[in-house]
Amino acid sequence: MAITRMGPGTITVGTVPLDFSAEVRSVTIAHEYDESSEAVTYLDGSGSPASLTRADSVSFEADNDLSAQGIYAFCETNDLTEHAFEYVPSTADAASWAGTVQVTLPEEIGSDAFGNPIASATTWAAVGKFTFTPIAPPPGA
Repeated sequence: MAITRMGPGTITVGTVPLDFSAEVRSVTIAHEYDESSEAVTYLDGSGSPASLTRADSVSFEADNDLSAQGIYAFCETNDLTEHAFEYVPSTADAASWAGTVQVTLPEEIGSDAFGNPIASATTWAAVGKFTFTPIAPPPGA
C-alpha cells in the first residue's frame, strides 16, 4: 500500500503550463454534491433516488511573488477566464488531478506582520469535473 505525502509536486495553469509550485504551500481539491431533485417513492413501493450534481474546485494558500511572473499577477491578468489546470501532489508518486478552472483573484491578500510573507488563499471553480489519475501500480504488480 502506498502512503503519499504532499511534495515535492507541481501546480500548473495554462495551455503552455505556468508552474506556480514555488509559491503554493497548501492545496485542497474539493467535490461538492448538490441535490437537483428529491427522491421519490411511489404508491406501489418503488421509487427513484435523488439526482445529484457534482461541482469540483481547487483551493490553495500561497506566499505571493508580486512580480509579473507570480501567481497574483496571473490571476489579475486572467480574472474570470478559463485555463487548463493540473495538480501533482508528489512527482515521485505521479498521481494527479487535471481539468479546466475559472481563474479568480483571492478574496484577500496581505501580511499579518512586518517581515512576513504576503499571503493569500484562493479557490478556483472547475469547469466540469476534474480527472483524477491514480498512482501507477509498481512494476510486476
